[in-house]
Amino acid sequence: MDQFLKPNEGKKWINGILALAGVLSAYIIFAFLRQMGEWFDLEAKIGSFNGIAQVVSILLGLVSFILLFKSEQVQQHLNEVYAELTKVTWATKDDTMKLTIGILVGIFITSAVLGVVDYLINKLFGLIY
Repeated sequence: MDQFLKPNEGKKWINGILALAGVLSAYIIFAFLRQMGEWFDLEAKIGSFNGIAQVVSILLGLVSFILLFKSEQVQQHLNEVYAELTKVTWATKDDTMKLTIGILVGIFITSAVLGVVDYLINKLFGLIY
């Protein structure tokens, strides 16, 4: 199986992360503006408040994307992060399945032991009280 992250595809991943950050900031701004609209009853005071909130949040999300995209420090940091991620040895599907089954078996054994201990403690308290 090929590596998940290839060294020559770094720019696409970085631009995607920056676009996702812009979309996320636009969503957070829109949610904030909607909440402010509810608190201060701005929907009733401003006729097209939801439309204005959408436009403002999209513009601010775009501005945050552009500022992040133009920042040399952000670009350098994300390039370093991507370079480190290409060095990671990712687990194979078989290893992941084996470890998942091992964890599930461990959880089952631990819950069985705790269930038995809980049952015994309840019986002991039942005899005392």
